[in-house]
Amino acid sequence: MRIAIVLVTLSVAACGSETERFVSSTPTAAATVALTAAPAGTATPTRTAASAGTVVRPDTPAPSPTRTAAAATTPPATATTTARPSATPTPSFAASLPPMPALPSLPSGASVVVNASTLFTIAPGETRRFAAADLARDGGATAPSCPGLVWVAAWRATDPLVGTVRTDSSRFDLGRGRWGTADMSCAGLDLRNDGSVTVGAELAYTIASR
Repeated sequence: MRIAIVLVTLSVAACGSETERFVSSTPTAAATVALTAAPAGTATPTRTAASAGTVVRPDTPAPSPTRTAAAATTPPATATTTARPSATPTPSFAASLPPMPALPSLPSGASVVVNASTLFTIAPGETRRFAAADLARDGGATAPSCPGLVWVAAWRATDPLVGTVRTDSSRFDLGRGRWGTADMSCAGLDLRNDGSVTVGAELAYTIASR
């Protein structure tokens, strides 16, 4: 028996009353932000021919065919299969997210490396850090190095998050809210949950080369 083996300038989105503060100074990284998951073959009968030299008379009944019994086969105790990966279910919090802000425009002439989004959760007191190199790798691509790197992001959350643009030498607090956008070059983006409940969020992003 054969067994088949199945086998993401300060661009401010409308935050409403939820926006508590934002930074008026422009980070050196030019970041701008607004804030708010066939059975075994059976042998066919064979007829045993008469031995050489034996005369078979016409009136002599033909010898009975000799049947060869099919070899008994015992199926394996356990069939081996490869499970197909199941699709990732949409987190339940997705229905409570506000509309996603539009991504900032890329510089003229920029070539898109990866354009994607990701859903995640942030526990109370936790910070999620996003870097272009990591996001590009998750999308099966390689982010360009500075100064050719440019990436833009937008996010939305079930509860307010604090946004921060992070460079090699400094950090810039961008405000607090349920949604926002960012236009960055070589900077990274941090989203922090300073509340008391776990926050569900989505980050959309485009990474490009210029």
